[in-house]
Amino acid sequence: MTDNTLGHVGEGLAARFDATPADVAALYDDWATGRYDADLATWGYSAPGRAADMVLKLLSTSTSDGPVLDAGCGSGLVGVQLQQRDVEQVIGGDFSPASVETARSRGVYRDVVELDLNDPLEFADGTFRAITSIGVFSYLADSEATIRELLRIVQVGGPVVFTQR
Repeated sequence: MTDNTLGHVGEGLAARFDATPADVAALYDDWATGRYDADLATWGYSAPGRAADMVLKLLSTSTSDGPVLDAGCGSGLVGVQLQQRDVEQVIGGDFSPASVETARSRGVYRDVVELDLNDPLEFADGTFRAITSIGVFSYLADSEATIRELLRIVQVGGPVVFTQR
């Protein structure tokens, strides 16, 4: 049996590993308005729920206050999982305008903004009590710089939960 859902996305993603951020954003703009959630469900993609579980566990002993950033929120799957676990004040951000609109339409975020994790982020040091960045790092030009940026904007001792292929 052949899974045709992998064809249109897999070929596009493979071609994008060396692509510019604008190229990757264009791919996600197209995918977000089509089959993104359905494709991930077909693949059995469990990272959003697993990330939300990890954030909940790590915040359970925290007394800090403030928002949680879902950096590279895509269509908002992590935001949905965080809401189901009663994690509040979640801000989503993504570099794909179509993904931002899809995530915003879910109504699970306090705010959803356009942001590019390849660039310095316009948040003050220590803004967030936790950060998630799920399914993002494979497409970044400089993962180390992004990790430094996320560590700058998370509160001291706050968790940064991310996945890397």
